[in-house]
Amino acid sequence: MTLISRLVRVDLFSSLTDEELRRVASIVKLVRYPRGYYLCRKGEPCSSFYILDSGEAIARTTDEYGAMKPVEYLRPGRTLGQTYFLSGKPWTATVEATTDVELLRIDAAEFELVLSEFPAMLDRLRVDLGIPPAPLARRFAWQEPGERTIWFSRRHKCFLLSKLASPILSAISLVIGSYLLNIEDFLAPAVLVVFVVVFSAVVALWAAWEWLDWANDHFIVTSRRVIHTEWGLLGRRERSEASLDKIQNLNVVRSGATAKALGFGNLIITTASASGGIVFDRIPDPEKVRGIIFQQVDRSKAWSKTTQQDEIREHLAHRLGLGHDGDPGRALLRPEETAISPPEGRRSILGWILGWRSPFAVRIEEDGNVVWRKHWVALVRELGKSLVVMLLLVLLRLVPITQIPFIDEIPANPYSLVLYGLGAIVLAWMYYQYVDWKNDLYMITPDRIVDMERSPLRLHDTRREASLANIQNVRATRPGLLASIFNYGKVVIETAGQTGSFEFIDIADPPGVQRDIFEYMERYRERQRGLEGRRRRDEMEDWIDAYHSLR
Repeated sequence: MTLISRLVRVDLFSSLTDEELRRVASIVKLVRYPRGYYLCRKGEPCSSFYILDSGEAIARTTDEYGAMKPVEYLRPGRTLGQTYFLSGKPWTATVEATTDVELLRIDAAEFELVLSEFPAMLDRLRVDLGIPPAPLARRFAWQEPGERTIWFSRRHKCFLLSKLASPILSAISLVIGSYLLNIEDFLAPAVLVVFVVVFSAVVALWAAWEWLDWANDHFIVTSRRVIHTEWGLLGRRERSEASLDKIQNLNVVRSGATAKALGFGNLIITTASASGGIVFDRIPDPEKVRGIIFQQVDRSKAWSKTTQQDEIREHLAHRLGLGHDGDPGRALLRPEETAISPPEGRRSILGWILGWRSPFAVRIEEDGNVVWRKHWVALVRELGKSLVVMLLLVLLRLVPITQIPFIDEIPANPYSLVLYGLGAIVLAWMYYQYVDWKNDLYMITPDRIVDMERSPLRLHDTRREASLANIQNVRATRPGLLASIFNYGKVVIETAGQTGSFEFIDIADPPGVQRDIFEYMERYRERQRGLEGRRRRDEMEDWIDAYHSLR
């Protein structure tokens, strides 16, 4: 049986054209796994579609008490993941090979490329995807590998209409006014045409701006976090985010009969931060979004629990010398799972030219730590007065003394000495301001966030820090057009407890800093899960040793 004929027998591909089937066949891989290998695990995001070609497997899921129960035995011809791998939904069961198996595998990332080549193929896929598949869902530059967009929305469209109401009324007034002016011959035809063209352009730009202001405000739920991005006047941008594991409660608030009739409202996402969390304001169907977020939180918890159970089973099998199915030492975890490495640094062109040790570097990465200084715009702002004074001294030195009123009779040498002396003082002042700029540091380590302020000569030294475990929300803001052009702004890190908030002011690339913080938080959680697992294994060994001592 050819590969294409085998694909046709799968419900998912049974309605595809010959050309589409040949393209799908080109990305199919034949993979082999030994007995005891986990093909998928409950709660893990589904990223591949399988057709069992030979061998057998068993599917298990957890009951209400957390015990693993078999639900289905899988034999050749059975498919896995056809309703999940496009949408990124997690597996609902753990599937383990009970014999050596061979499978045909299609990876979601490659299948998405095929869909981009054959967009009409999506309508012929015979499967209920449940949510928009990944090719149709939005993906953002800040998303991590494996992180999928679960839900995306803007504010309800009635607010777009309210924004466009004024430009629309202005356009109607323009039409009526032009008609009346033309009837009364109040303006010359040429003048009237110019007036209509200019006013129409203004109204069109006004309407375009209102649409952009609405379109660029996003509310996003991914498989790992919730995000709210906001655009404002003159290029102001703000992005707030919170991890799913930091969410404590979700409340829906509808104000008035209009909100109920049109189906919009506010979703208040509560965390342990002092500000209370993030608000998805005036979004369509907030109850549905609340359910989606709760579902993602539950899936995240289920995935963590499944991972813990697998670790416990593996450790027990190794400690008791039982192995799996009578085969000692067989690995129960997926062999391709590896530790997450620290995030790679992002070097700008200026960074390559000046090097990370440049005295003006604003981001330094070393030994797993990232250190940020304030943007050089902040340094220029501090140096503004001293630069003006220095420029004045230079001009006074270049202008002949005989052309300067009131001091044309002063001897040239003392005059030059005074200027040079004042210049030296100004240079010392500028160096003091540079050192003051250089010594204000923001840092993230593998386990902490740090804010250090140190004045020159150690006259003032302040250091605040908090554990990454306490970070609840991270908000990045670029306050205006100048900040957007030069890419600087403020990052606010809200923490739980008495530590309060950290404000990284005038920092370069606020979205990049926010992304770094989130990456370090993810890695910190991975390490904490590993440490917790190690602690449980140590306790388990103590129980096993105590059990053997009583036998």
